[in-house]
Amino acid sequence: RLRDDRNGFRQYDDLVQTLLHELCHNAVGPHNTAFFALYADLRKAYLDRQQRNRVVSSKVATLASASEADTTSRVQGELAREAQNTAINPGERASAALVSGAVHRLDEAAD
Repeated sequence: RLRDDRNGFRQYDDLVQTLLHELCHNAVGPHNTAFFALYADLRKAYLDRQQRNRVVSSKVATLASASEADTTSRVQGELAREAQNTAINPGERASAALVSGAVHRLDEAAD
């Protein structure tokens, strides 16, 4: 959905998340581990690209504050929230939690 019944149009980042989610369904139908792993890869690639674009377009390097570790942490947090989403079934939540944990361990290994 493009619109939120209360606030008009949804935020751009929410639309991107939805688009990436739906694109993942083209490759993996159910919300399983493969689905959430693909989503995590695409979301991280998108956030990293956005970060590079901000750094390139920024006149002052300090304006671009997010690092690659920050984008990994952000993806991990999004998946952790998805693991708490009661709108999906317990198996789907377990898959999101599994991938969230894997992303978190990758983030720690990068540090």
